Amino acid sequence: MERVVHADGLVCSVGLPAPVLPERVTAPVVDLLTRLAVRRHGAVAVVRALG
Repeated sequence: MERVVHADGLVCSVGLPAPVLPERVTAPVVDLLTRLAVRRHGAVAVVRALG
């Protein structure tokens, strides 16, 4: 998770395009971050933010 999030943050900060990572890498990170967001903010808030 840290590598995916920070890789994007680094390239964004220097104006480079986001790295293209395989789904096998990004899917678990998206799942984890979604679960954490739901735990913190509730499902309704997450669905509204994504919708």
